[in-house]
Amino acid sequence: MLRSRTALIFLTLLLPAQTLAAVGETVPVPAVWEVEERNLLLDTLNLSETVSRADLVKMLVGPVTPEESVACFANLSPSEYWLLFSDVEKGASYGPQLCRAISAGLVRGYADGTFRPDNLVNLAEASKLITKTYGLAMDSSDPNLPWYRPYTNALAAHDALPNKRAGDTLTKKDITFIISALREYRPQL
Repeated sequence: MLRSRTALIFLTLLLPAQTLAAVGETVPVPAVWEVEERNLLLDTLNLSETVSRADLVKMLVGPVTPEESVACFANLSPSEYWLLFSDVEKGASYGPQLCRAISAGLVRGYADGTFRPDNLVNLAEASKLITKTYGLAMDSSDPNLPWYRPYTNALAAHDALPNKRAGDTLTKKDITFIISALREYRPQL
């Protein structure tokens, strides 16, 4: 997954949103992108792959050092332990990012105490997490709107809304499009 995140960063920084929107199923990455923790050679990123809830948290939160991970879990108070989900295994690769997202108030999970990390993320869910992560202003004053509409409207206001319906599953191409459109903003973590 670090490969995918690194490639997304690479694409986000180098390609304009219009180019990303027109990209086909696979984008060849013609360069070596050096990551300090691991030197990875990126050859291809399959943008048609769907994105799970765990994948999206990892993409948005980014790398977490082992020290930050330990500190994050240690800083959760006993009243916040319910935030650690019953379906997230100890040592999960996305655990440190999930802990940071929980601590920042970005992720709550489901009422049954699960996170459902392998569930594919749809536009409604992704819009909420991305809008909160980037601290985008939104108008939630109309109680007649569906719960997700303020989030999708916020993305639309920044030309960051892919051509999808609220319940549509997102791909890496969709997430790359959104992040690229928000490149002038920085995550609020």
